Amino acid sequence: DDADRLSRLVTEAIQMARIEGGTLQLNRGLHAPAVLISTALRDMRHMTEGRRIEVQVPEGLPLVFVDAGLVQLALRQVIDNALKFSSPAGRLTIAARPEEGRLLISVADEGPGIPERELDRIFDKFYRSPGHPRVAGTGMGLAVAREILRAHGGDIVVKNLPSAGAEFCLALATTPPENL
Repeated sequence: DDADRLSRLVTEAIQMARIEGGTLQLNRGLHAPAVLISTALRDMRHMTEGRRIEVQVPEGLPLVFVDAGLVQLALRQVIDNALKFSSPAGRLTIAARPEEGRLLISVADEGPGIPERELDRIFDKFYRSPGHPRVAGTGMGLAVAREILRAHGGDIVVKNLPSAGAEFCLALATTPPENL
């Protein structure tokens, strides 16, 4: 577990340095959303064991034009965040759906939600919620995820759910841009 944690920290730092330095290279291809999600979850199986994970990915979704490794990294960052901030007994729901020429992948948890004053800050590099000092992490995961999505011409947003918990929504292009 410690080796995995160290590896994740190094990966986050390297990817953030590449993004900020303008040297991030995207190896884009067309990928099935179901495969991106299942691969990210498979890579996290040691963290998700015993957790209630519900995946809602209908058949026939459009392919997304992305760097699979980077998008899977972004997904892992968001899923990791949801796992950290929700009860081990709570359910995590990962869903995908098309919307207006793009694909939305959402990750929803049944945790306490995010204080309104923090909604605008959680994607800031090194930001850690003062209300959760015991939650492990560097405060880089969500910043890395956002920058990966933006490098793909997409974005990530978060909202609190009416019942409980938070939902992160990742938007990805379903077709290659004309100029590529």
